[in-house]
Amino acid sequence: MASSKLQWLLMVAGLVAMGCKSDKSAASNDQTPASTVVATFDGIGRARIGTPVSQLSEIGSVPASTSNSPCRMVTLDWLPPGLRVMLSNDSVTRIDADSTTKVRTVDGAGVGDTETRIHQLYPTVETQPHKYVANGHYLSVGSPNDSTRRIVFETDGNTVKSYRVGRRPEVDFVEGCG
Repeated sequence: MASSKLQWLLMVAGLVAMGCKSDKSAASNDQTPASTVVATFDGIGRARIGTPVSQLSEIGSVPASTSNSPCRMVTLDWLPPGLRVMLSNDSVTRIDADSTTKVRTVDGAGVGDTETRIHQLYPTVETQPHKYVANGHYLSVGSPNDSTRRIVFETDGNTVKSYRVGRRPEVDFVEGCG
């Protein structure tokens, strides 16, 4: 428990320090190490659920939309590698962490952890069968403060292969925007 509190305090200190940058060019060149960025029910790093694209653009570059679709997945070069951001109607609704990321949740969970560890860290986790991976699962953890926020871990039946944080319904979409 003390470890979780320490991680939480370090996360808050990191977020405060990152939020203090006022020079847009410095922020857009910021290659913040993944070890200082954590995933919470509210987002990852400075990419916060509900943030409009206009505010993201104040932090760093955001790829322009190439279609008329209200939903798109983008990579933000100012976030650690392995993260993709879902923009729905031009605001952040979900962030996906793939197998290349070192970013972990505030509770220490992440890619490479066992299903057992996820169940230990999150006693209220809901387990559902994976749509495409035989024996795989979706392990969903709801926020204690907001019923629309979740973290969803995707496993191969033993190990977390990726995860996503966001709001419902987008965080539950299996195929991203598709």
